Amino acid sequence: MSYLDSNTEITTTDDTNPLAQPTKKDLSYYREALKGLWRKTVEDIIATGRVFSEAKDNLTSAEYRTLMAEFGFERSIAARLRAIYQCLTNVDNYLQKQLPASVSTIYEMSKVGPELLEAKLRRGEWTTATTRADIIPPRQPKKPPSRLNQLRKFMGEHREAIINELVNNPVLCETVPEEIEEMMKEVRERRLRNNGQDEQPPQQQPPVPPSPLPSRWS
Repeated sequence: MSYLDSNTEITTTDDTNPLAQPTKKDLSYYREALKGLWRKTVEDIIATGRVFSEAKDNLTSAEYRTLMAEFGFERSIAARLRAIYQCLTNVDNYLQKQLPASVSTIYEMSKVGPELLEAKLRRGEWTTATTRADIIPPRQPKKPPSRLNQLRKFMGEHREAIINELVNNPVLCETVPEEIEEMMKEVRERRLRNNGQDEQPPQQQPPVPPSPLPSRWS
């Protein structure tokens, strides 16, 4: 026997030893990982985000959808959990304990990035009592439509009824066209003054519509 044969240690892989085998992260693996998690604590929220982040990287699209469906996760919720995990991996663990146990709230917090999130937690601006409403600024009240747009909407909604009323009411049939003609005359004159270009009249109130329509239109 040669020196090489007598002094070289030959290692072999023992396929029968389960400890020597790497864990296969397949669909069954992530099923087991998700059991017992979800919505209990901040730690569970982060752990669930980690599982979905790894599963999205290691599973096929069909397997990933199956995993979400089996545990009742919508795609948007799983995406939020992944975003939370990816942000909080860069936040100190002791600060994570100051987060509220709410996916929607932590998700809004994560949008500012890990550095600003940490700063707000250190300063006590965000705590376990913080809610989503505390983070999202209130929406500005919607501007009400102008009187002209209100009139246009009314005319559009009741066009057929207005036409029928004009046909059946000789008085309106005579007076309403005259009012419309006055309006058109003013527009034509304004266009002539501006070489065919219509301009906005100076802070002029829209014309008052005719007398109220019959009550059956209300």
